[in-house]
Amino acid sequence: MKKLIFIGGTMGVGKSTLAQSLMTKLPSAVYLDGDWCWYTKPWILNEETRKIVILNVEDMLRRFIESKSYETIIFTWILYDNAIIKEITDALPMEKVKFYNISLIADEKTIVERLERDIEAGLRPLIVIPRSKERLKHFKNVSSIHVDTKEKTKEEVLNEVLNLVK
Repeated sequence: MKKLIFIGGTMGVGKSTLAQSLMTKLPSAVYLDGDWCWYTKPWILNEETRKIVILNVEDMLRRFIESKSYETIIFTWILYDNAIIKEITDALPMEKVKFYNISLIADEKTIVERLERDIEAGLRPLIVIPRSKERLKHFKNVSSIHVDTKEKTKEEVLNEVLNLVK
């Protein structure tokens, strides 16, 4: 049975790093980041654009699930609300996958330190810190497997998640 792995978490918690590492360890895997569907200029958030993004995410995930070429689908996004997760999974053939819903978490201090390093390196804009802090508080209510990344190396987080999705 295929594996569908959702990896949620606020900005700076390590979703992309984990997904890229999983790609090196899992056979026949594909990685989709929900943010890729929002990569627009200008960035417009309204009901129309939100619906377009959700439909595109659902369509891409469904196509990967239906494909005979991939065993594991890794999907990363902020995923801070159970309703968003339900909206996406309700549109997918979930009977065809073993589903893992994982939220990466860390305390605010850890997140801010990571984001500040990224900002100093020119990888993120300054506005990301308040946005990430706002999203962070929602994850305690997400029905998922919570993996705390605080004071863990990338390899430790990777191994913890690999053990979950065996």
